[in-house]
Amino acid sequence: MKKCPACEQTLDSEFFYGSRHTKSGLSAYCKVCNRLRSKRYRQENEARVKEQIRQWHEDHKESVNIYKRNWELNNRDKIRPMKRKSEQSRRARKLNQFVEIVDPLIVYARDNGVCQLCWDPVGVDFHIDHILPLSKGGEHSYKNTQLTHPQCNLSKGSRVS
Repeated sequence: MKKCPACEQTLDSEFFYGSRHTKSGLSAYCKVCNRLRSKRYRQENEARVKEQIRQWHEDHKESVNIYKRNWELNNRDKIRPMKRKSEQSRRARKLNQFVEIVDPLIVYARDNGVCQLCWDPVGVDFHIDHILPLSKGGEHSYKNTQLTHPQCNLSKGSRVS
């Protein structure tokens, strides 16, 4: 049992972080108070914290890049939808079209998991198709998107459906 000086509660040792700098091996403040102190510090010193993070990333550029590469290799299932979403938004912005954040899962639910080109059920691998393609002046929005099979979408190309 240990007493936190901030909240003055006597708590079990599991409620304290470990510390190599104290005799007891536990931090002075409980986990809750520690988080609050850290949050308050980050808010009061926002510019300083951002600069420290930027400097750390600059100093450790190589290890950060290795970490990112490994994460991408181990999380390909997460990368693909992220890249697809950002690529569609980028293309729409480049063409000065209206851009709305379109969540593929919302489109999937809205279209009841059915391909809007062939009307067959779509599995876990699906595309979000622009009804009026971006290249033809269509916007990146919910009203201009539909759920399709990858094969249906790729065979449609940039035609208007």
